[in-house]
Amino acid sequence: MAATISANNLVNYNKVYYNHSMEEWVEIVNKYNSTANNWTYYKLQAGTFGFDNIVLSLYYLFENSKISDLTESNIEKLSDYIHEGWILNYIYWRDNEPWTKSEDYTKPYSPLGDKRRNDCAATKYNDLLEEEKEKDQIIVKCVLENIQ
Repeated sequence: MAATISANNLVNYNKVYYNHSMEEWVEIVNKYNSTANNWTYYKLQAGTFGFDNIVLSLYYLFENSKISDLTESNIEKLSDYIHEGWILNYIYWRDNEPWTKSEDYTKPYSPLGDKRRNDCAATKYNDLLEEEKEKDQIIVKCVLENIQ
């Protein structure tokens, strides 16, 4: 059976924000992110670490902002929400290993708990290196281009 909710049981993949389900948002953001970073595009699967990263990042953004906040002039604050959502997901997956508790979740390809990601999870958005901030900003730009 495929996962239908984030591993931390916080977000249903069918939850709709701005006329897109979370599952649709993951696809939109993943394609945008792949293009923006010159990555080969691979469809993310529900129940994977990468899928939940986008889900929780967007959830935190959507739940903490109003439509009037979703503007380019607020990119730093909106990127902070993306980062906070990512932290929530990263720490959950790292510390709880959901793939060991349910077949609905897949063990990450790269082991969690590495220094770079642990440092990012312990760092507020404003204190991140610019290259790390840019990752969050790309997601915000995608949302701004795709809200309806």
